[in-house]
Amino acid sequence: MSPRRRTIRSVCLSAFAAAAGAILTAGAALSAGAVDEAVYRATAGRWLIAPEGGGKGCVITLSTETTIGGRRLDGTAGCKGAVPAMAEAASWDFDNEKSGIVFRDALRKRLLEVVEQETATYRQEPAGPGKALVMFPARGSMDRVPSPGDLFGEWQMRRPGGPVLCTVSLLERTAPGDQGSYTLTLARECDAGLVRLKLSTWRIEGMDLMFYSFEGDSLAFTPRAPGAYAKSEKESGKPLDLIKTK
Repeated sequence: MSPRRRTIRSVCLSAFAAAAGAILTAGAALSAGAVDEAVYRATAGRWLIAPEGGGKGCVITLSTETTIGGRRLDGTAGCKGAVPAMAEAASWDFDNEKSGIVFRDALRKRLLEVVEQETATYRQEPAGPGKALVMFPARGSMDRVPSPGDLFGEWQMRRPGGPVLCTVSLLERTAPGDQGSYTLTLARECDAGLVRLKLSTWRIEGMDLMFYSFEGDSLAFTPRAPGAYAKSEKESGKPLDLIKTK
């Protein structure tokens, strides 16, 4: 395995380690026909459910409180226009048959099922035409899954409240031999530490924006709001903001 591929794998596993552990535990429990209460607690929280590859979604909150049909589900009123299938959902629970999560209305009618993925996320295959739905742990005020078209353009890296350290251009040009990746360029006047990383490509991984060099270095950014990212907490070193300017 190349250093670059090892880096990608390492970052992905680190970024989703806690959630992935919960999902794997849930999968084992589902096979046995029961789910431990600790798995419900680990899965509970804010999740974004949205069309795959872009399009507005909605943020829902999975609670551990029991209710008719499973566990209480909050925030679905905001799904009416974005994800209509979720607008009437009132509960959630683990799905024994599909190794995922099922959402039901107040009368216990199944509305939607999402199946667990290897990266601590969930995905729903559409029954007909249209985009699949994906479910990620919610990030800041994001109401959609980032798409390349949202990110093309000029960005500035800076310390929180500090001066600009570097201007980065995320180009539409695809990276040679790396499907799903695009090229990036740094402005001539950039912080020496950033220049030494020799960042050359970028891609979206889940909700995160990843920068890579051909030497295997990487830098991960987590979204806080559209056009506003912060260096992932999994990264070492000082905080770093990434803000879209053009």
